[in-house]
Amino acid sequence: MLALLDEVGAERERIILQARRDAGQLMSAARAEAAAITADARQRAQAARDEAARRVLARAKDEAASTVASAVREAARTRELARQRMPSLVDLAISLIWQLRAGGDQ
Repeated sequence: MLALLDEVGAERERIILQARRDAGQLMSAARAEAAAITADARQRAQAARDEAARRVLARAKDEAASTVASAVREAARTRELARQRMPSLVDLAISLIWQLRAGGDQ
């Protein structure tokens, strides 16, 4: 009977030892998989950040181009307005000069 109990105790120890080995292997595999998942998540996050930065830069470039185009149009309108008004402003200046000269002669 004692021999049978010794055999059962030895088998129990072998089962416990195997369970510990299996648990260690499972933990090791789980750690490796967690590291792989973490690395993949980091790569995806970096790719998402890169894409977001590219979109922001593209949008800023588009807005800058639009602002420059608007400024060019506004400058062209200002030049055209000045070109149209210049003759009348010159006439007014000449008229004022003549009036001042006529007033100074008196």
